[in-house]
Amino acid sequence: MRLPRTLLDQPDDLDARLAWAEALEPDDPDLAAFIRAGVALARTTPDHPDAAKLERQARALYRARARDALYAPHQRWLTAPILHGGLIEGGCTDAAGFLAAAESRFSVLPLRHLVLTQARPVLRQLLDAPWLQRLRSLELPSAGLDDDDAATLAQAPALAHLAWLGLTDNAIGLQGLQVLAASPHLARLQRLDLSHNPAPDLDPEPLLDQGQVVGYLPNPTAQRLIRRFGERPWLHHDLRRDLSRTQLPAHPEDTLWDSPSPSA
Repeated sequence: MRLPRTLLDQPDDLDARLAWAEALEPDDPDLAAFIRAGVALARTTPDHPDAAKLERQARALYRARARDALYAPHQRWLTAPILHGGLIEGGCTDAAGFLAAAESRFSVLPLRHLVLTQARPVLRQLLDAPWLQRLRSLELPSAGLDDDDAATLAQAPALAHLAWLGLTDNAIGLQGLQVLAASPHLARLQRLDLSHNPAPDLDPEPLLDQGQVVGYLPNPTAQRLIRRFGERPWLHHDLRRDLSRTQLPAHPEDTLWDSPSPSA
């Protein structure tokens, strides 16, 4: 199914998605219902009382109809689809293959979130790609990235548009962490995931009040980086509690819609 050009040119316009759902209603009511449910979920914070109910509804509609309509045409090159606002906005794919076909990929999906595998051999080409500025999250897992590669990332102006940068399971140490913290292009980044790297742990420390967690504080490593390089949102607190679906899909839940729901 080909999406209307409006949805591709204006990927953040949820009202345009609702308008398309209305147009689909006479011929494909199940797909229209999924898009409406997805938009409602995108506009709901994870702690809202209706969030779980909306997600169950959207999951059921996705499996019943939307998966075949929206994901099946792309599953040869895209795995672990990231669903947001009733559409597929990203997923996992090979970095070199995506580079070669990026123009055609963006012409059929409103891509905002990519998990690119085997990225190190093409890292510089990726960072020079004009489409990189369209993304809101980028993950480069298990790529063998080291401190020199972290410096290359830190020098990339296109990353200034990201809210989320995932660098899990790489070889980035303290030097690479410091370079990333110093980067002017990453100063507004909301989340930097360096899990399973040699770099020091950045997990925030819980702030307790009478035994109850009431907030989070930067851990000692993060505090030193803040003093040296200034405030960085990704250093300051636990954004897993604060980012709503309207800002960024909640990783990894939105990538698991092809798996059984825990409450199913």
